[in-house]
Amino acid sequence: MANAAEIAWEGKQVLAASMDAMAVTDGVQHLTVNQPYADLYGFSRPDELEGEPWTRCLVEDERKRFEREILPMCRTDGQWRGTIGGRRRDGSTFSQKLSIAGLDDGHFVCTTRETENTDRTEDHHRLIEHVFDAVDDIVYVLDETGDAVIWNARLREMTGYTDAEIEMLDPKDLIPPEQRDYVPGLAEAIDRLGDQHVDLDLVNKDGERIPHEFRGTTFEDPETNRVYRCGIARDITERKGREETLRAARRFNEELVENAPFGMFRLDEDLRIAYENPRAEEIIGLPDDEEASAAIGVDVRELPSIVETGQASLFTRLKDGETIEFEFPFESIYGEKAHLTGRGVPLYRDGEFDGAILMATDISERKRHERDLERQRDELAMLDRINELLFEITRDLFESPTRTEIEQTVCDRLAASELYQFAWIGEPDADGHRIVPCAAPESTTATSRR
Repeated sequence: MANAAEIAWEGKQVLAASMDAMAVTDGVQHLTVNQPYADLYGFSRPDELEGEPWTRCLVEDERKRFEREILPMCRTDGQWRGTIGGRRRDGSTFSQKLSIAGLDDGHFVCTTRETENTDRTEDHHRLIEHVFDAVDDIVYVLDETGDAVIWNARLREMTGYTDAEIEMLDPKDLIPPEQRDYVPGLAEAIDRLGDQHVDLDLVNKDGERIPHEFRGTTFEDPETNRVYRCGIARDITERKGREETLRAARRFNEELVENAPFGMFRLDEDLRIAYENPRAEEIIGLPDDEEASAAIGVDVRELPSIVETGQASLFTRLKDGETIEFEFPFESIYGEKAHLTGRGVPLYRDGEFDGAILMATDISERKRHERDLERQRDELAMLDRINELLFEITRDLFESPTRTEIEQTVCDRLAASELYQFAWIGEPDADGHRIVPCAAPESTTATSRR
């Protein structure tokens, strides 16, 4: 059996006669190459490549693909043809058409040539890289195995990892463990996620979690029929902050409405009651066994109390954009009585009338207190007048020397006052069975005598 040295010598003789760039490899390293092959990759002599790894002439992004896809296919099918990125000795890259054929001894013959417009392709690739790096969002491409094959500078900036570290990472390592179920593999992404988006946290090298919105789509390379997933991740820290502020404000407003010490009613654009807060339900007397008021959906202008008090037209003014104030006695559909005061404020959405908010306070207790005070004032005024009358009568009594005159004076003064309609003085008769008048106003006495 021929040894490696004999194979290499025979291969050199065959390859030397070819004008194409050719090489023989054992699947790991170059065994022998010809001058066109060495020239293509920027080497002066063929022996400078012999013994070097086969993947040395490939761009870094293509090496995983070569080892995971191309080489296994060559060993299984015996051949492979396609376009792949090449890498010269000086580090420059180019696109090449590569043809690989398996030999009976397990070795492979490679024939390659640079595709046309290489300079233009390289410029195009460099331009794409610059565009990617100029984007404020993270841009990345995953292959069928879920590995990242392309990413921009923004990923390095946000995570703190170097390109070499990113290449070694599983992309899911950049997502918190509890959120990784939302990051499907490529096949699942096509079926489940499609072109939708999902909000996830990006974990940087220091363990800090930064909220991002991930958007992705799948595409197929027409030359290789390989499927990739291209994604964009946008930092949404500020948006999340705004959303949390909005949620906090909404929670505050809800708590304020639910715990307000006054009744609040939400009217829709037709002035129908759409909502009542707990205090409003207390005012209307909503029974404990009912979850919602029967007044929901009723035009506020059609409530009996508002119709009876002539307030319907007042609420109609809300539709004209007026803020109204009201005070009137109110009886709910449940028979609960109250005296309400408050105001109504119109609401607008996109310039169109969208209903109103009514804020109503039950002042029934205050009204009762006011009535009690008024009654007490009347009673005090009456007492003052009575006391004044008694003072005047007492003063006149000093001028009446006899009992008869005193009794007559008292009756006359009381009857003449606006406080009394009639006055008389009586005493028991001899047998004590009845009271006999002994004094009355003179006008009354004169009338009775006639």
